[in-house]
Amino acid sequence: MLLNVRFNLYKGNLKIQGLIKVIVLSCITIVGITSFAIAQQTIVYNLSGTDKDHTVKWDFFCTKGQNSGKWTKIAVPSNWELQGFGNYTYGNGYTNDKGGRSDEQGLYKYAFPASVQWKNKKLFIVFEGVMTDAEVKINGQLAGPVHQGGFYQFRYDVTNLVQYNISNILEVTVSKQSANRSVNRAEREGDFWALSGIFRPVYLEIVPETFIDKIAIDAKANGAFKLNASIGNSIKGDKLEAQVQEVNGANVAKHFTAEISSDSVYLQNQYQQIKTWNPERPHLYHVVLSLKRNGKIIHTIKQRFGFRTAELRLSDGFYVNNVKVIFKGVNRHSAWPESGRTLSKGISIMDVKLMKDMNMNAVRMSHYPPDQHFLDVCDSLGLFVLDELTGWQAAYDTLVGRKLVKELVERDVNHPSNVMWANGNEGGWNRALDNDFKLYDPQNRLVYHPQERFNGTDTKHYPDYNYVVNSTLYGNEVFFPTEFMHGLYDGGHAAGLQDFWELMLKYQYDAGGFLWDLADEGMVRTDKGGWIDTDGNHGADGIVGPHREKEASYYAIKEIWSPVYINLKNIPAIFGGKIKVENRYLYTNLNQCTFKWKLVSFPLPSQAASQYNTNATGNCAPVSLAPGEQGFLKINLPSSWKNSDALYLTAFDQNNHELFTWSWTISTAKQITKKALTKNTNVIVIKSKDDGDQLIIENGNVSFYFTRSTGFLDKVISNKTTISLSGGPVMASAQLAVKSFNHYASGNNYIVETSYAAEGAMSLKWIFSPGVPVKLEYTYQQKGEANFIGLTINYPEEKITGMKWLGRGPYRVWKNRMQGLQFGVWHKDYNNTVTGESWLYPEFKGYHSNINWVVIENKEKPFTIYCENENTFFQMLKPEKPKGAGNDYTSPPFPAGNLGFMYAIPPIGTKFQAAEKMGPQSQKNMQLNYTPILGALWFEF
Repeated sequence: MLLNVRFNLYKGNLKIQGLIKVIVLSCITIVGITSFAIAQQTIVYNLSGTDKDHTVKWDFFCTKGQNSGKWTKIAVPSNWELQGFGNYTYGNGYTNDKGGRSDEQGLYKYAFPASVQWKNKKLFIVFEGVMTDAEVKINGQLAGPVHQGGFYQFRYDVTNLVQYNISNILEVTVSKQSANRSVNRAEREGDFWALSGIFRPVYLEIVPETFIDKIAIDAKANGAFKLNASIGNSIKGDKLEAQVQEVNGANVAKHFTAEISSDSVYLQNQYQQIKTWNPERPHLYHVVLSLKRNGKIIHTIKQRFGFRTAELRLSDGFYVNNVKVIFKGVNRHSAWPESGRTLSKGISIMDVKLMKDMNMNAVRMSHYPPDQHFLDVCDSLGLFVLDELTGWQAAYDTLVGRKLVKELVERDVNHPSNVMWANGNEGGWNRALDNDFKLYDPQNRLVYHPQERFNGTDTKHYPDYNYVVNSTLYGNEVFFPTEFMHGLYDGGHAAGLQDFWELMLKYQYDAGGFLWDLADEGMVRTDKGGWIDTDGNHGADGIVGPHREKEASYYAIKEIWSPVYINLKNIPAIFGGKIKVENRYLYTNLNQCTFKWKLVSFPLPSQAASQYNTNATGNCAPVSLAPGEQGFLKINLPSSWKNSDALYLTAFDQNNHELFTWSWTISTAKQITKKALTKNTNVIVIKSKDDGDQLIIENGNVSFYFTRSTGFLDKVISNKTTISLSGGPVMASAQLAVKSFNHYASGNNYIVETSYAAEGAMSLKWIFSPGVPVKLEYTYQQKGEANFIGLTINYPEEKITGMKWLGRGPYRVWKNRMQGLQFGVWHKDYNNTVTGESWLYPEFKGYHSNINWVVIENKEKPFTIYCENENTFFQMLKPEKPKGAGNDYTSPPFPAGNLGFMYAIPPIGTKFQAAEKMGPQSQKNMQLNYTPILGALWFEF
């Protein structure tokens, strides 16, 4: 049964969308629609476009700011700032660039025809979202009261205002600032861009004189089905029939009917053997409602829904379908750089897929209701949703708040993904509204106050590690911080997340949490040449960039939150092929997953290729583990497995989507170095030359220049090309004085030794052997607390063009964010990306983990450094501090040298917390005594 017809009005022509075809003879009269079924459906007639990519031009006049004071055209839907009108304003108490709070208005006009086929029907004009106050007129007459509240769908009955056989004039006056002070405080002074205009679609809904108006469904996991429907203009004897169907149209059991006695009707039924909705298996149904009079259908609609039960159990947890839920969630703004808050279903699909790919199962709406299509996608792809009434840190007054609660709930009530309501945010709740949600929600979803201990929940924002520890000891509220691990710049998100997560999973009352936030909220400044503006540090806090560019935390979260949890650090020398695994799904047995392994070998630095060679592959036997259970995965490796460099293991979910790929080294760094080193057999003798304070060592066509007074290597000349390697090596965290400097022949080799005097001594031994790269053996000692520990040397940043390395990549790491990487050969060209202020990822500068060798590409001559030590970090230059940083929490320290081989590196904090507040892995490094740190590097020019 066809349930609605959608018309798009483009340039005066009617364009039919949907599943039917009709004949259009003119822009006013629709001929040939004689089907009884079609006549009973809701007709949706678009006055605007449908999304950011499909717009319609309306007449427009802006009163202030860019392109103001004249009638012109504007795309609808859109935010007018992004179309080059008015003034940009970031909320949160911040003003526009001219020093005041923008208060322009936008005047819209649009002419549309009305078909005579619509006579004797009801006509509603629907606005899905207008920022902020909207006065609507048709043919010069008010459609109804001015609507206040920018993020909510509203409509007017315009049956008596629309005229036929003439062009109807729609006029909308949109005020950026609301006449209601509480609306401005709730919406326009929040910590997000305060944009303006008709930013979501506008359309007419044409229904029969007697029609099904609104419905609210409560479909439980046990098959109990209840539905409340409001009916317009019914008469005695009218009946409402309901038929539940699979989404493919197959009927589920028989239809059922209730007689309508007033303007509402209540239906219920009990179903057997239904499939429930959950984010791992988001099964959906339709209910087809038919309003009948004397046995004939006079109106029919279809509504999608899912059977599921969501409930808070006090001092226990949050349950969906009788399963205790752990939210692996993130906050999401509705934003796109070129179009502001005017989005598309394509962006909704993209965002949900990004979240699912990070192994998330939940999303919180921050800080307003999203587009309808976003909730549709959450329903179909599977994400828990926390829907939200706006109120960033100030609440709506009760009069307007009650209207907006009604609009919010009536629009979003039937989405199975939606499991609870937020009444405002961080103090922006009006307690008088708490009980209003259930007036329109037969499911009586939980209402909570983000950041407050309320209604059996503790949703504390940005708790530090100690708060979580104390919550586990003393609290009995269900704990799920609805904002935590603030991801300003490169901080937060996955940095420290593993410590938090493992602690939270042990907490009896834990229900997970929601990271802040998904994407950098950056807007294209049409008034400033088109650059993307995050308003300093206010919007630069995403896991992905404005265009969804992936930061390192994206992949680290993917590993930490993988429902297949593996915590194997290294492959043991004696490996029986068994890997311990834990099922961290909520609903899915691991026998629904597949596992594939491969043994690989890596190219040498002298080879152009970066791709590994696959030596062997295989599938693992299925492992049956219920959610929460642990067991072992069996990998049947060939007897020659030790001849490979690494083992990769990939887990796939029931839809063959990659959950994560783990990688472990088999060959040691020393073995890889031995295999990779080259030898020039033409070199027979090492030569040395004293020149005052300078010592020159010649190994064939490569000369090394040392300074006696410092012990530093100060340059290298290879084939008459100077390589500006200088100023080291030195200890990264200490200034040391030379104690002795010696050089001498040892057989065919030549040795240069330097020792340094300090509380913790350092000694360097350069070993020059004929025709092979020079080897540096080092020993140093350091005691106490340190940001970093290691050796550095200098090379001019302006001469570096790229790097190629064997190690974990391709992203940089911090001490408290090591996850998400894969061991392999990687390459990056030089960039000066500052995370969150520019978006060319991966960032070039920073610490890189598990380095075996690295090629420094430069304007002089590339050179390679090999590392024989396992788990060495390589420091490539020093990232710039973000211009908008208000503190150093997200700008960890770096050594003075710009190429480093580090034993220990610093952690990174969040916007609000220094790293040391974020758990064990976020502490500074500590050496309890002067235990020598030994290692070896090889330099190949």
